[in-house]
Amino acid sequence: MSRSQLLSEVPLYEMIENASLVRASGLSLNLLIQHYPDAQIGRLIESGTRFQLLFLDPGSEAMKVREREEGYDTGFLAGLTEINLKIAKERVRSLLETGKRDRVEIGVSNETLRFNITLIDDATGVIQPYLPQARGVDSPTFLVERRVHGGELFHAYEQIFTSLWDRAELL
Repeated sequence: MSRSQLLSEVPLYEMIENASLVRASGLSLNLLIQHYPDAQIGRLIESGTRFQLLFLDPGSEAMKVREREEGYDTGFLAGLTEINLKIAKERVRSLLETGKRDRVEIGVSNETLRFNITLIDDATGVIQPYLPQARGVDSPTFLVERRVHGGELFHAYEQIFTSLWDRAELL
């Protein structure tokens, strides 16, 4: 199913409204930054939700590769990502009380993207593969849930996120 189909069946609001931790990595994180109002993200943070947001570095070689894969001119996706980074830093994080700004961690990665990963608490994940010649919104979207017993996809994507986060440049 596509991202829009998934969100019509399971709205993002329902997934993150009571979350204590939201971790996301991807190109420009449109799922969160463009599909969820700044004020609502701010309200979640004020009530204790933590966010770890990992964007593809707009100036990286990996960004240029992704732009070529999607058939865009150099700088197109980088510009969109810069806008979303600015929203996260200036319209969300900087408007929080000083003592709550650490609840929004922002980083950039220079690594080739394989998945857009959004993990909600330690229970649910929204996963999209990055495909050649396909925009992120056109890629299939999967909802994965942590299982009690092994063999689970959630753990695999959590490991990918953690690995990327550990190597990211934090802003």
